[in-house]
Amino acid sequence: MELQMAKQPDLASLIKQRRQLEEQIGELRQAAIEEFKADVEARAAELEVNILDLFAPPKSSKKGRGKGVSEGPPKYTDGNGNYWSGRGRPSKWMQELIDAGHDKDEYISEDWTKANS
Repeated sequence: MELQMAKQPDLASLIKQRRQLEEQIGELRQAAIEEFKADVEARAAELEVNILDLFAPPKSSKKGRGKGVSEGPPKYTDGNGNYWSGRGRPSKWMQELIDAGHDKDEYISEDWTKANS
């Protein structure tokens, strides 16, 4: 008795099957999304909740946030209307100057110096 090996499908037929499966998955996924959306809308109406409020960023509150950032003149300026507070990443104009070999202390603002002396 001779055992016969099952013929393996060729690449083209596998690709065709994959496309068909992806299409079926897409259709089923879309149907599930639409059903979920209807359920959420119905539940929101039931609770008198605006759906947009569910995912809106929280409203800011100063309560419990600490001192915050002090206001004052920016620490650095290039004299051409560009300013950088000196906090966080350097502004693009400042980074370009630093990359060109300049020292950021060359651009300390006179207003900042007066306010901090």
